[in-house]
Amino acid sequence: MEDLTGGVTTEIVSADILDKDQLWTEGFLNVNKEFLFSAGTRQYGHADPDELGRQGIEDDHAYSLLGAAEYEGNRLCLVKNPWGETEWNGPWSDGSKEWTAEALKALDHKFGNEGIFWMPYADFLRRYVQIWRTRVFTDDWNIAQHWTTIQVPWSGDYNDTKFEFDLPKAARTVIVLSQLDTRYFMGLTGQYTFQLAFRLHKSGEKTHIIRGYSSGDRSATTEVDLEAGTYEVLLQISGQRDDTLPKVEDVVTQNWLARREKLMAIGLSYDLANAKGQAPETEKKVDAPTPTVNQGAPPAAVTVDSSNVDTTAAAGTTVDATFTVDTDDAASSAEAPWNAVCVVGLKVFCPGTAAVIRVVKPTASAATTGIKANLDVDDPAKDATEDVAQKA
Repeated sequence: MEDLTGGVTTEIVSADILDKDQLWTEGFLNVNKEFLFSAGTRQYGHADPDELGRQGIEDDHAYSLLGAAEYEGNRLCLVKNPWGETEWNGPWSDGSKEWTAEALKALDHKFGNEGIFWMPYADFLRRYVQIWRTRVFTDDWNIAQHWTTIQVPWSGDYNDTKFEFDLPKAARTVIVLSQLDTRYFMGLTGQYTFQLAFRLHKSGEKTHIIRGYSSGDRSATTEVDLEAGTYEVLLQISGQRDDTLPKVEDVVTQNWLARREKLMAIGLSYDLANAKGQAPETEKKVDAPTPTVNQGAPPAAVTVDSSNVDTTAAAGTTVDATFTVDTDDAASSAEAPWNAVCVVGLKVFCPGTAAVIRVVKPTASAATTGIKANLDVDDPAKDATEDVAQKA
């Protein structure tokens, strides 16, 4: 949905909804206006213990919300099964006792087995365990974004590098922490995968305003009303390494001769994507990072020339797409150390104003002396204790 609309999707777990009334009034009643909604069912793998059964709702299946309405005190959801058949057979289903001629006219509904049906809001939340809400941005929304490169540590602590942004005036704010979409350079993905989360603080304040949790495998998001001021986004990026996957340099070594054109095409996408996290040397030229991994002393190398490849990314912008491949047998046979690098970007959406984002990295002296900022770690028990102490 994000790719199709340019919006931002937030995952909602039905069992964790604290205010169902707010979700209805601020969310569902604005479907196809401010938001798009889809929902998914769980995979039970066994018969439903409920004597009513699944009531026509399929296991492990995605549905879309087409509309929502209140009729004579009933909160009703218009749902579509993309299969085009198999519908809800509970209250307010086609042909059920709840329907009257007046209700059919008021809700503009006709019976049929086309996969579109009405169902009560309470039953919707009970049957669908996951809800995806995609905010659709109109012309009055502005976006600011900034990318950087993060060295991801073994521990799950918050990173020393953080984002800051200035908000000129109070606004509803959507904050998204993203990583690169590896589909653009599939095959050169490497061995590392990352999960993102963050905490939002008012500048200089220890207590966080809100957390942003992972929404899918590419980003972490949150939406909050903020006053004018300066805010800090503390990054929590955890990495996982799968050493059964090929390294980038191994893929280059295996394909630079036999599949040179394909390699150079994907390599260019790799360079363009990773260049987001690098500071440009000039206003017109961006030297993208070369996918090179060299854990030992500089060995003999094979250089693949890209002279016959059009490396022009855009008008006035060039990308160096030359690969250097480590061919040292000793270096390649040794177990490589943890070297997780993640390119992340912060996007701040707000209507009627625009944020200004910057990256704050640890000072050179702190990096060389090993001084680490006292960053918080997510600990529910510790957070609860602190909250009680502060209230006391």
